[in-house]
Amino acid sequence: MGDSNNARRRTVIKSVGAASAVGLAGCLGRDSDGDGTATVEISSGVGGDAFERWAEAMYEAGLSEDIELEASSIPPGGERLTSWEQTLSTGREKPDIFQMDPQGLPFIDRDYLLNLSEYISDDAETRIREDMIGQLVELYDQDGNLYGYPLLVDIAVMHYRKDLVEDAGYDPDGENWATEPLTWGEFNEVITDAQEEAGVDYGYGINTQHKLAQAQFYEKVASFGGDFFGDNLHDENIGNREITVDDEEAVDALRMMRSFIHGEDAENTLDGFSQISAEETLTWDDDPMIDQMMNDNMIATRIWTWAVPVLAEEFGDDYGTMPIPYAVSEEEGKYEYSGGSRSALGAWYLVANGHTENPEEVTEVLEAMAQPEVQLALFEHQGYAPPVPEMYQSDEVKAMDRIGPHADTLHFASNNTGQFVELNPQWYDYVDTFDGEVMNALRGDKSPEEAMSDMAGEIQDHESEY
Repeated sequence: MGDSNNARRRTVIKSVGAASAVGLAGCLGRDSDGDGTATVEISSGVGGDAFERWAEAMYEAGLSEDIELEASSIPPGGERLTSWEQTLSTGREKPDIFQMDPQGLPFIDRDYLLNLSEYISDDAETRIREDMIGQLVELYDQDGNLYGYPLLVDIAVMHYRKDLVEDAGYDPDGENWATEPLTWGEFNEVITDAQEEAGVDYGYGINTQHKLAQAQFYEKVASFGGDFFGDNLHDENIGNREITVDDEEAVDALRMMRSFIHGEDAENTLDGFSQISAEETLTWDDDPMIDQMMNDNMIATRIWTWAVPVLAEEFGDDYGTMPIPYAVSEEEGKYEYSGGSRSALGAWYLVANGHTENPEEVTEVLEAMAQPEVQLALFEHQGYAPPVPEMYQSDEVKAMDRIGPHADTLHFASNNTGQFVELNPQWYDYVDTFDGEVMNALRGDKSPEEAMSDMAGEIQDHESEY
């Protein structure tokens, strides 16, 4: 595209505050003065230069020059659901497009969201359904109609200091840790040896966001061959499904986690696993983990995909990634998504405001956003991992300076996920209780058996209402 077009785009890509739905001067709506343009406001976590690059990629992918793009920020976490509800329930036309998590699912039944299948091209819908992770696409599909599709995927991997494990005598590259998962026993030994070699400065060893326990606990349960709901997660089974969160696999996973934090001599731990963490990490979420790793206090951490470019920038060749370790093989797993290395799965979605004045233009923007080259631009400049597993094997991803060296791990993890627990629309109703029971076991306030038995009872009581 010529320089004149690029100059024009720089004048029409605008940013507005989270509470504003009014275009700035120069952003004219389709009907404002009859000039044939339409402004599409996108509420997302992408702003500033990253939004400009995202928008440029959309135009390069064929988005009409008559569509102006305007950015507004996503509401803060605690205010998010209330803000969406206020906007949509009162019929506001802006923003036109939202970045939403699964908490937005009830908006489908309230007719707040645009049915994309009525507008989106057959080619675009086929690409979404066939190329993106099926579990994710399924969430915003109702009776064969798409009301949203995944913008990005959160995939958990294990991040570690490659230089420190090499100092302890290990060869991650030679042993292909990037795509050949370690067992939890092997991983425990690696961290123990690396701590002994590195000294007291690395006393935190391995850590994760214990404060937000459900995802990383789920991975360990699945790696032991278990699951929270067996093979019966889906909505139609509610009130009539098997609850397996109190099975032996879940209890053993909690015991192992207690061993990591308290040592194998403490009560309710699992034999053969030594202490490689610290009790104070029970209060941590994402930020302390990243801070401690970047302050040279930690050897490894389990965290989401977004951390890859951050840690790669900090440590360069001294940084490595590997799949989540496992306890039993995939063949030994009791359920479809259990056994072997299992990464928890999270996602953010793109949905359209059902009150938008410009559904055709909004759909054109959404189709552009689903183009591979646009997803790649967002990945490179914002760290939003695309929900398309095969994209991690592309030449474009492998050529990215910070992300490319970890593409094989991301590809493996995206193809070895656990069950997407948020397919259960009731998950948010008791996730806080779930986190609380896991923490009760990790702190020692309850035994793992008691905590999971209480959790199973809580779920059963809740489901009896359905």
